Amino acid sequence: MEVVELRYMAMQQALLTLEEGIEEIEIPIPGRPKAYTLMRDGVTQRFEYCIDSFWKFFKIYFETVKKVSIESSAPRAILRLTLDSKLITDDECDTLLDCLSDRNLTSHTYDEGMAETIQRLIPFYHVTMKAIIDRLENDIKATRDISDKI
Repeated sequence: MEVVELRYMAMQQALLTLEEGIEEIEIPIPGRPKAYTLMRDGVTQRFEYCIDSFWKFFKIYFETVKKVSIESSAPRAILRLTLDSKLITDDECDTLLDCLSDRNLTSHTYDEGMAETIQRLIPFYHVTMKAIIDRLENDIKATRDISDKI
């Protein structure tokens, strides 16, 4: 069970760093025209490790807590399993699948226009991931309480 809690805390920390980046990028730095681009790229990298941490948490969660044998470790398969288990809604799943697509775009190709488009979506992606994680917090605590009693 400990591994689930550790992954959960790592995911919360990743989301917190993303939130900090989103807040900071909104503050212009006078006289430093390249600062925005550097900050945008940093926020994009934080987004990339957030979505990676997110789906990997669910993989561990299913294997450890739900005792589900994972046939495919592909991120999309894990998210579909999360949807099938009713841990996320259809809309949330669609958003998370978009996150994965955008994550692949940002890490495998670079285009200034694409970077700007994805940057505008990252706050929405963050809100979605944070809502799901906050919703799961009680489930994670309950699982810990049960394992502590055993």
